[in-house]
Amino acid sequence: MPLELVTVLKQRKFILNVGGKKYTTSIETLTRETDTFFTALFSGRSQLAIDPNDNNIFIDRNGQIFTHILEWLCTTNYFRLQGLLEILMNECFPDGTLLQSQHKKILNQFYHEISQRWKLIYKGSRDGFHADAFHSRCNNKGATITIIQSNQNYIFGGYTCVS
Repeated sequence: MPLELVTVLKQRKFILNVGGKKYTTSIETLTRETDTFFTALFSGRSQLAIDPNDNNIFIDRNGQIFTHILEWLCTTNYFRLQGLLEILMNECFPDGTLLQSQHKKILNQFYHEISQRWKLIYKGSRDGFHADAFHSRCNNKGATITIIQSNQNYIFGGYTCVS
């Protein structure tokens, strides 16, 4: 790693020159999300363009657009991208308790609709564990997916396109 890079990385804050517009920021802010342009840039896999006159890091991108990117990175303390995805996924599956986020993602992939909104029409612990309770709520509803949790906590299910 070049000496200039080591010096810049050790600094708490530094100046980033994006398309001629200068921003004061930190490595911590720019690398909050993984697998991004900045995590690659500061990992040493890419060569940083450092101005020898002022030690600013130059990035040849649109400086006005970067304002919005940096603002988003600065405000992601509470809503990191992964957390935001989980919040959105829970919005697609209201009232559900059996499925974890990864299960919900798989169902939406299976259904070929990333933002599919699901409606919980029967819940055994709420509506009763009898066949008549199930059929009174689920018959004539169109295509349905049934998710079941066994006594051993296995989760399985089925799909029907028939009402």
